[in-house]
Amino acid sequence: MTLAHRRTSLAALFLACSLVASPALAVTAGNLIQALDVDETSDQTIVSIKAKARPTFTVFKLSNPPRLFIDVVSGDVSDLKPSTNISNGVIARLVAQQFQSDLGPVGRIVVEFEQDATYDIKTKGTTVELRVDGTARTRP
Repeated sequence: MTLAHRRTSLAALFLACSLVASPALAVTAGNLIQALDVDETSDQTIVSIKAKARPTFTVFKLSNPPRLFIDVVSGDVSDLKPSTNISNGVIARLVAQQFQSDLGPVGRIVVEFEQDATYDIKTKGTTVELRVDGTARTRP
């Protein structure tokens, strides 16, 4: 084997290894979700998803049972507890899930509702803020 052929083979091997390893590395290189906080006001439950960098996210809602999915693009939820019980009569619990999409890692927060509720969601700096109508809460 000539030196040029050996270099070409090594370069191809290096490229193949880097392509295989890149999905696993992508999760750690994403936007770290640092905290998931819940605050109660007199008429709202506020869920704050605090990220290291300004998050890009999508939201979709499913019914039966009612759930809200918040997908943070390049989000890394590995530092969060997998499940947080709220049980306030409106929100049952929050679930953090990590998965890989075709475009890279996604950090998902699932809001499991005890009943349907209106909500508003927006970004404030590096935080996704979900405000849920809490007037129907049965527990503080």
